[in-house]
Amino acid sequence: MEKLRLVFVEDTKVDYELAVKILLAEGLHVEAIIVEDEASFRTCLIDFRPNVVIADYFMPTFNGLAALQIAKKFDPLLPVIITTGSRNEEIAVNCIRSGADDYILKENMKRLPFAVRESIAKNVVAKEKANAIEELRRSESKFRSYINHAPEGIIILDEQGVFLEANDAAVLMSGYETNELLNQHYDLLLPSGSKDIGKQHFNILTETGEVFVEMQIRRKDKQLRWWAFKGVKLPGDRFMCFISDISEKKDAIQVLANSEMKYKKLISGMLQGLCLHEIIQNKQGEVVDYRFLDMNNSFEQITGLQRKDCIGKTVLEVLPRTEKYWIENYGKVALSGKPMHLENYSVEFDKYFDVMAYSPQSGQFATIVTDITEKKRIENELRLSEEKYRIMAEKSTDVLFTLDMNLYYTYISPAIERLNGYSVEESMNQHLFQVMPPESVKLIKGILAEQLAMEQTGEADPDRVAHVEFEEYHKNGSLIYVESSVRFLRNEKLEATGIIGVTRDITDRNELEKALKKNEARFRQVIEQIQAVVWEIDKEGLYTFVSPIATEVYGYAPEELVGKKYFFDLFPPELKEEYCEEIFNDFLYQRYFTNFVNQIVKKGGEKIWVTTNAAPILDEKGQLVGYRGSDQDVTDRLIAEKELIDSEAKLRAILNASQESVLMLDTTGKLLDANNVFAKRLNTTLDEAIGKDVFDYLPPEVVPNRRARMKEAINRKKPVQFEDCRSGRWMMNYIYPVFRENEVISVAIYGHDITKDKEAADALKESELRLRLAMEASQLGLFDLDIKSGVVLVNEQYAHILGYELPEYQAQNIQWLQNIHPDDSRAIQAYFAQFLSTKGSNFRFEYRQTTLQGEIVWIDTQGSAVDWDEHGNPTRIVGTHRNITQTKLAEAELKRKMEELERFNNLTVGRELKMIALKSEINELLKMMGQNERYRIVDN
Repeated sequence: MEKLRLVFVEDTKVDYELAVKILLAEGLHVEAIIVEDEASFRTCLIDFRPNVVIADYFMPTFNGLAALQIAKKFDPLLPVIITTGSRNEEIAVNCIRSGADDYILKENMKRLPFAVRESIAKNVVAKEKANAIEELRRSESKFRSYINHAPEGIIILDEQGVFLEANDAAVLMSGYETNELLNQHYDLLLPSGSKDIGKQHFNILTETGEVFVEMQIRRKDKQLRWWAFKGVKLPGDRFMCFISDISEKKDAIQVLANSEMKYKKLISGMLQGLCLHEIIQNKQGEVVDYRFLDMNNSFEQITGLQRKDCIGKTVLEVLPRTEKYWIENYGKVALSGKPMHLENYSVEFDKYFDVMAYSPQSGQFATIVTDITEKKRIENELRLSEEKYRIMAEKSTDVLFTLDMNLYYTYISPAIERLNGYSVEESMNQHLFQVMPPESVKLIKGILAEQLAMEQTGEADPDRVAHVEFEEYHKNGSLIYVESSVRFLRNEKLEATGIIGVTRDITDRNELEKALKKNEARFRQVIEQIQAVVWEIDKEGLYTFVSPIATEVYGYAPEELVGKKYFFDLFPPELKEEYCEEIFNDFLYQRYFTNFVNQIVKKGGEKIWVTTNAAPILDEKGQLVGYRGSDQDVTDRLIAEKELIDSEAKLRAILNASQESVLMLDTTGKLLDANNVFAKRLNTTLDEAIGKDVFDYLPPEVVPNRRARMKEAINRKKPVQFEDCRSGRWMMNYIYPVFRENEVISVAIYGHDITKDKEAADALKESELRLRLAMEASQLGLFDLDIKSGVVLVNEQYAHILGYELPEYQAQNIQWLQNIHPDDSRAIQAYFAQFLSTKGSNFRFEYRQTTLQGEIVWIDTQGSAVDWDEHGNPTRIVGTHRNITQTKLAEAELKRKMEELERFNNLTVGRELKMIALKSEINELLKMMGQNERYRIVDN
């Protein structure tokens, strides 16, 4: 934390050291120096650049008022606090009117930390206000410069929208020649999509006499540009448009708009009231009234005036009893241009106001108003309080005493007997050291020697007070812990003649402080060891405590949060409103927070998830003071939960993509989960079947065998494979035990319909070639393909089909559909590309593929799209991979046999036809020889 730089204009070093000690004791981090003359003070202002000046009103060669004037001339906003030992009220009034930020009696220096903090706070507000005004000035200057230097085009149109005139800038901006542009309708420059909008705005121009619009135009070279149009009506039903090409400057204009909006928000959000007025003068030039032109929300709140009732009216119309004092001074500001600081009471408002008036332009003045009524009330109460406590001190239960310079009592109050058990008479006959242990005697002697040495310098503050804590003996022999505040008694020459002081018993307080420190150390050690951020906030949400682990969890160190940030400053902008509405509603009802999951943004911009647990902090009246709680980073846990959900969704998609039944049972046969194929085969729904005994849905003839097979898998803790026939359908079943800590907790069952395979085998067995198809129950390979990355996830059976063990397949990084037979590759790639381009949802194709061992196998691949991009293109598919080589071989052999049979049949028919032809030729020869036909030919 940066130290506050303080300069003390003081000729008494003791006062300076006491003031610094008080400031440090109040927790202020200060760097202080002391000066005694004007030259040193001026040098200090330049070289040291103090945050606050604390000046003694009375000094031999230099005084507080002179220092005040120099400081305010050097920096009008530099806080100056005047200190004095005098109670003269006229001095105090003079200091405050001269511009002092505060006035403190030296006997009440405990107010100094409060005064310093308040002065710094006022200085910060004043600087922010000055910066805001300067930012506005720069913004307005930048805006004027932008407009004045922007290349503007000017176009004159008639009431029909035809261009009559155009300056060079407008012609150049359009890309046309002058003769090409004139006498053309404005539609020439509008894209087809903007013509209706252009017509609407031109109608507004003709009807109202003015328009401003930003829209796209099309140059002669077809280039689209953004133009800003400002149109006004001219005499003679003509219209002038000022145009600017804002294509490249749109962003800059937006930035300017944002800056102006920021300024307006700054003005409306000021704590001080801000109001703009114009003066009203009579014929003699005297300022007799002023008119309200504008005001911010704070001005309304401070004064109670309403904007709607004031704007355009004069102050005497709104507030007839307004003092002439205000009107005259404001008139001086508006006419001279010199700012003025006013502080006075207003009869109309029954309030005290601190007003800074300045003139933004001739004849006008603006006021920055602060209601200081409460401050005045506090000052008056403080004065009464000081008087009351002076009377109370005289009747205090604390021990009041005086000592001579030899440390014998010359007076002691009756409270001494309650303190240490000795009566007043006994104490008056004792030396101060008689009731002290050696350590306390040594301490008191050291302090007294130090104070006497300061006396010898002649520069020590005669009214200084020394505070000391020490132990002394009670009459009963026990030790008590006391605190004393003492100062010297002086004669008319200000020489020390004795000591006056007050002593109180702080034994209980000391014990409590020790216990508190022990508890705080224990509590802090616990906080620093746990991985959760422990925090406290006030009822507005401002952090008042944050444990060190915040640096790791939030990215912010505790000092970056405490007193500087609200808890909702860490929320993402898009969630802040939602979170705050929920949380502040809980604040209203003082609810506890239990495992509230919310997102925060770390210092570096990273978003994390935390669970918040908190309890309200209440005061003795049960009113909410704040909340105390902790935040635990659960980002990794939530990510793991999401990955688990995604994994389950992926598995569900694979199961539903399978054309075979897949289910999960507990060890008693109760259905835990299944895919849609299983439910369909059992003629039921998943919702109805989940939780039921799956064997209740099966035909009685297969139940005993299937129960036995499931029990076998559970007992052996190994997979079991078998086939059976149910309702005329042949099924190949695979039962896999699922383990937890080496115990079977459930079984996964995969049922593959092999009815067609069985029928094909039977048909081949009955053929004349008695071709036997050794069809073994096939298992399906499963795959999950990411189309963009090409990454494919497969199961063990998929790898086996291609001749691999699963780890071996994964290590090879084999692409999906790799090693397709050359004769099938082009067709399959084209088919799959068509599936992707038509945005299909399902596909199925058969092809040949080369295994690791070089064998050619036939594959039946089926798949479904499960994820799509924003254009509807599949991005992920899942499906099955089945070896149909034996089926293909059987089909090929059957085809070959049928072709062979056809050839044999064709050969037999050919021989019969040739025989008929020979017989016909013989009959013809016999006929030519006059003989009868030998063969009878039947015409088929």
